[in-house]
Amino acid sequence: AFTIADMVRAQHLFLTKTLGIPHLRAVTGISMGGMQTFQWVTLFPDFMDRAIPIVGTPRQTSYDTLLWETERRVIETIPDKARAMKIVGGIHALAWTTPNGVNSTVPPEALEGLKNGVMTLDTVNFTHQLDAMLGHDITRPYDGSMKKTAAAIRAKMLVIIASQDHMVNPVPARELAREMGAEVLELTSDFGHAAPNMEMEKVGPAIARFLK
Repeated sequence: AFTIADMVRAQHLFLTKTLGIPHLRAVTGISMGGMQTFQWVTLFPDFMDRAIPIVGTPRQTSYDTLLWETERRVIETIPDKARAMKIVGGIHALAWTTPNGVNSTVPPEALEGLKNGVMTLDTVNFTHQLDAMLGHDITRPYDGSMKKTAAAIRAKMLVIIASQDHMVNPVPARELAREMGAEVLELTSDFGHAAPNMEMEKVGPAIARFLK
């Protein structure tokens, strides 16, 4: 078993002990990497000047938990793991974007490729990642308070969220950003969790300005 915090501690050890890097200009990541970015700013608050979580979350909402637990239940209950992951791929693809996003970009004959392309991990790998995400909550050491958590963060942040994200709900990230007075870039397209990839013409310049 491992947690999002374990991932970040391992990265910190690699940077400091193996590479000899004592401080970073910025930390960034997308999706689970965004969750790690939120973990970075509380676990090692002085290690970076800036942080850019992209469609990540400081903690899971009920909707997020429902998605991850459903995928985990499929893996646990279907003995044929290849078949289980195919079903998980379908669930994942549904949450990856929005109905309009799928309808506008994926013709019916390409649906199988979408399901297979989203989910390429084996069951052991993915189950451990699900468990890590399900346990993720950077507010836990601060009595579940976003206000107290925000007060512990020292890095300047650009929080990138997607308003139609069906995979990682944007509400907690927006709430933490509000408590911090952090800059927020909200993507509003039909592409949901995939919005950063599909709207790079907005994301790239915003990150460049933030890091300049």
